[in-house]
Amino acid sequence: YNIIPANGLSGNVVLVNDGIDTVTDACEPITNIDYTGKIVLIDRGNCDSVTKLFNVQNAGAEGAIIADTIPFN
Repeated sequence: YNIIPANGLSGNVVLVNDGIDTVTDACEPITNIDYTGKIVLIDRGNCDSVTKLFNVQNAGAEGAIIADTIPFN
């Protein structure tokens, strides 16, 4: 894993698109877009966070934000 540098991260935030089913969950390997240097926004749910972060890291992402899109009951 990578540690956030003391001076933080900066870059454009973009919504992830893995191209399959719920395209904004990053649960599938990302082969359709290069996210090099970007911070990707990912929807929560459908798979574990490790899978999501592995997929966006392999697509070149500099960082990730996982949004809580699951409503409370």
